[in-house]
This record gives sequence, C-alpha cells and structure tokens, in this order.
Amino acid sequence: MLSFIIIGRNEGWKLTKCIKSVINTIIENKLTKYEIIYVDSKSTDDSIERAKQFNEVKLFQLTKDYNAAIARNVGVNESSGSLLFFIDGDMEVIPSAFSFFYTEEKGLVYPFVSGNWVNYFYNQDWKYLSKETGLDLMEDINISTVGGNFFIEKDWWLNSGGMKIKFKRSQDIDLALRLAKQGIQLLRKKELLVHHHMISYFDNYRKWKLLFSGADLYGRSYLYRKNIFNKYCWKRIIRNDYSVLILLLSIVLSVLLNSFIPLISFIFILLPKTIRKKGNYLGNYFYFLLRDVFVLLGYFLFWPKKLKNISYSEIKYLK
Repeated sequence: MLSFIIIGRNEGWKLTKCIKSVINTIIENKLTKYEIIYVDSKSTDDSIERAKQFNEVKLFQLTKDYNAAIARNVGVNESSGSLLFFIDGDMEVIPSAFSFFYTEEKGLVYPFVSGNWVNYFYNQDWKYLSKETGLDLMEDINISTVGGNFFIEKDWWLNSGGMKIKFKRSQDIDLALRLAKQGIQLLRKKELLVHHHMISYFDNYRKWKLLFSGADLYGRSYLYRKNIFNKYCWKRIIRNDYSVLILLLSIVLSVLLNSFIPLISFIFILLPKTIRKKGNYLGNYFYFLLRDVFVLLGYFLFWPKKLKNISYSEIKYLK
C-alpha cells in the first residue's frame, strides 16, 4: 500500500488543488492500494472545511505544538502503507509523471526518491507573478537534500527515527543529511513531479519576516550544529553558506592581527552573492549580511527548547 501524506497550515485554495491532484493521480494511474492522509497544523482559515469535502481523506489536526516535522511524524504513525509519499499542501502532483516514480506492479523505482518541480510565484495578495523550474536536470542525480515532496520506504523512515521535531524549519534537509550519512542518498529524477504554489523566499516582505522570526536559526545554525560531523552537511555549507565561513575566518584574523582589515574585506566578499539575486541590491546586501551574522551567532548561542513527543490527546481525528 502507498500512503499519501499531505501536511499543511492555512493553505486554503492550494490545499484543494493538492488533494484534487492526488485523487486525479490515483485515478489516472489506476491505483487500488492506497490511502490519503491530511495532517493539519492548527489552521485558522478554511483548510479543514476544504479537506472535509473529500471523502477519501483521513483528516487529523494537531491541537498543541505543531510544525512540519511533527505533522509528518503523525502522518506516518497514522498510516497503514509500507510506502510513503509526502507532499506539502501547497503542491500539486502531476498525474502523468507519477509512473516514473511508482507503479503498483513494480513499486518504487528507488527506496528514497523525488522529482523535479516547478515553482509558481505569487505576491503577498496571491496574485500570480511568474514560474520557474526548480533544477536544471538533464539526468537523474543522487543528492543529500530533499524538499516538501518525496517517496520513501516506511522501514527506511522508521530506521532513521523520522523527522526531528525540534526543527521548526529544514527538518526535511536534516532527515536527508542523516540518511546520506548512512549511505542512503535521495534519487532526484529529472522528470517533473509537482507544481509548487508559493511566495518566493526572496519576496521582500517574506525574507525579512523569516530572518527576524529566527527561521534561519533552525534552517542553518541548528541544522549545521547537529550535522557538523556529516560530510554532506559540509558540502551544503560550502555551497550555500560559504560567506558564513568567511565571516568567521575574518573575525578570527581580525582578532589575531588586531586589525579591522579582514572584517572590512568581508564586506566585498558578499557583493557577488548579492548581485546574483534579483531586486533591490542594497536591500539584498544588508539581508545577506545580517543573515550571516545571525547564523554565525546562532551556531554558538541558539539552543531550541526540547519538544515532547506528541501524545494522542494532542491529535484530533476529524474524519
């Protein structure tokens, strides 16, 4: 059996599109052994009412602590399938592509697998702006990261311990890094698997909101500290956050040399990173500068509170 596990919070119209795409995928691919689970993270909009419109969906709601890691763990605990397909509530599955990843006759093409995606970008009022393909893939690749949609054998999930609920962000990346350390990398197939409806992470309002909410303390500082002895984590740091390493080196050299010159040099190192991003270059520059400072300080100073495992009294079964 394949368990479709959808998670979301305040997804609204996107959740309707998501569930419809899952049902269309089941019909078009003639699946007979499946279940659809939706785990809601205390939505305050009409997401619950939208999910209730679909008789096929088993509906659970978190009533106390919530984040994507908790929701996915609950979804697995409530699932009956030996194979899992996770999808965020702001995504649509592409039915015609599904057989590249899974068929009932052959099962999964690989025990930990995902595909390419298309991001549909919107403004803060959810008016469509543009679209962009996630990765420029000419062939399938093995990587040590994963996002909001992927297939995995349930045994692999359970053996890894599932997702760590301390992570309010980047819990999926932490899972992929831990699996990669065990020799299990994600197979990222070149075929498009989902359409993702989102506000860009570099939307002017969203990026600053995420920065000052402490999101990067989980998605970078805490993630890197927990996986610091994982070579795949170092590959991610060098690729995405090399400027944080340079900032650390600049601070050390400034102290050893009793000079501000290394720190001043760091100011110019950020310029290429800024120019690669569209929009307000000055605003992007100060964003990257503050983010690097927060990430570096957070590595040493940020210690998130421990969350208890979710009890059944904190999960409401709605349908």
